[in-house]
Amino acid sequence: ALALRPRTPVKTVAEVRRQLLERLGVWMVNRRIEQRIREGTAPYQRANVRQGVFLGTTEQLNASAEAAPAAWAETLTALITDVQRARLHGFADQELAMATSATLASAEHTAQTESTQDALVFIRAMNRAVSLGEQPLSAAQQVELLQQLLPGITSAEVSAIITTAAASLRDSSRQTAATSASGTTPPRSVASNLRCRAKP
Repeated sequence: ALALRPRTPVKTVAEVRRQLLERLGVWMVNRRIEQRIREGTAPYQRANVRQGVFLGTTEQLNASAEAAPAAWAETLTALITDVQRARLHGFADQELAMATSATLASAEHTAQTESTQDALVFIRAMNRAVSLGEQPLSAAQQVELLQQLLPGITSAEVSAIITTAAASLRDSSRQTAATSASGTTPPRSVASNLRCRAKP
């Protein structure tokens, strides 16, 4: 399933905060998915939700999974349901605490190792920021910004901003279901996002 929207360059602190809310929401949805897989209650073998930028002009939210070919319909439904559960019931404060801690820890680790990174990695990061029309930030600056923004974020805010994205994925899944309501093989529109492999 794939949700798309026009991309606006992230240039202000408010825009960075909006992006951070979505990032935290995606982290928490993925944690729930991973927990279902560990518990053995999911029809898919692997799954995740990802954010990205396509051609520098479009933001995309992609939900993908790996499952047995005969289970593609059940897997698609389960994956979208996992995302919709966040839309309908939101996130707990404890989940947000884990998400913020993991996000800050990752940024701090990047800042600590930035001086040892290959110069090419730095150049690519700077080029990407410029190509997207954004102000390049060092890893240390990103940590400072996170330390400023994270304490003021609430689980209700994250839930609210994820609602729109989840609704887009729901609409996408409905279109897919209409494409092939009774087949056992995923339609072409799903095949690129739902990797179907036979179980060993």
